[in-house]
Amino acid sequence: MLINKIYNHKAYKLLLTLALFIGITLPLLAQNSGIASTLSPIPSTVQSSNKLVISLNGDWKFEQTGKKGNIKVPGEWVMQGYTVNAGETATYSREFHIPDAWKGNRIKLRFDGVSSHAIVKINGKKLAGHEGSFVPFEIDITDALKTGANLLQVEVQANTISDILACTSQYAVHTVGGILRNVTLFALPEIHLADLTVVTTLEDNYSNATLHLKALINNQGQHATSGLAHYTLTDASGKIIADLKAPWAAISGQQSALLNTDIAVKNAIKWNTDQPYLYTLTTALIVDGKTTESHHQKIGFRQVEVKGNQVFVNGMPIKLRGVNRHAVHPLTGRAISDDLELKDAELFKQANCNYIRTSHYPPSERFLAIADSIGLFVENESSLTWIQHGASPIWKLWNYKDEKFYPYMLAANIEKMQAGKTLLR
Repeated sequence: MLINKIYNHKAYKLLLTLALFIGITLPLLAQNSGIASTLSPIPSTVQSSNKLVISLNGDWKFEQTGKKGNIKVPGEWVMQGYTVNAGETATYSREFHIPDAWKGNRIKLRFDGVSSHAIVKINGKKLAGHEGSFVPFEIDITDALKTGANLLQVEVQANTISDILACTSQYAVHTVGGILRNVTLFALPEIHLADLTVVTTLEDNYSNATLHLKALINNQGQHATSGLAHYTLTDASGKIIADLKAPWAAISGQQSALLNTDIAVKNAIKWNTDQPYLYTLTTALIVDGKTTESHHQKIGFRQVEVKGNQVFVNGMPIKLRGVNRHAVHPLTGRAISDDLELKDAELFKQANCNYIRTSHYPPSERFLAIADSIGLFVENESSLTWIQHGASPIWKLWNYKDEKFYPYMLAANIEKMQAGKTLLR
């Protein structure tokens, strides 16, 4: 379960409260704010290919002023013997090939976290820039690709404004930098699921539930196309609980449409930290009678309410027992393997914790999924946590109310929430 934390700015609280509770989707809020934060759900199946995802983790070439070598991705550069000082830039590069079966699809490149400013190039062409650590971002690289080997380059600048505002390198006591989390290639059909927001609510008796779904359908083809979103909800044993097809009207080429669907679930088995029961939601897109893409995710039904100074889950008062958690390892720094993410969560659970504060940046989506599965509340902290705070010396020099900082503050919160919102809500 995600508890989103935003500090000391009423405007941010209002914007994000509206996004969550009045039904404005984060992708639309991001577009209106000039922040490109839509993350396509990585598909479980695509019609034209059995191989859906290519990991670009592993050995990359690394170059900085006066020094060349190899480096492991994901990983912090300082933990691998490279010193990149504040403001300096280092370049990562590697070659990759696109499978023949992916022809005709849109090819997406996803970074789960780069610290702290990244410029991404394919075959020498700049495709995107991104400011901000510990949050994923996605790029459509289709039009820059060529037959055979393709060259991917990522220019990473250290200790830029997002790092300074978040005090990331300050409290780490070294310049945190590099490609810190997974890098992934994946293929999507031209008409695809560009975003999926999942919210669950329980009725007053905490028995029956409603699954609220907002699917953003993106048509990157040239012709108007209609179709269906086929939702299937199954319980932990695989039994089908709900099965619903939601049609969308023709979407013009290069346009998107938002599809809102509610699914009623009677006598829902509820999620709590002692019994973290999860359903499986399958979302399939059907075009011209054929399933072109499908996506699986875990869903938990749970109602969280705050009354006075108490937190209630499914109508029952609870006590939060938890600790602060840094995603850190003595040998790899801020780059944590999936196995270590799991080990951390298991140790917290064995220590009788039911609550984790992620200090002071968002955890990986992998950690959030593990927390859902074993029964941990997570306070998902943004990488911007020291506004007007004594721990941050920068606010003695800068005015946090200066509007020039607003886009960075807004992005840190929107992109964090975008990354975790398809998990348990």
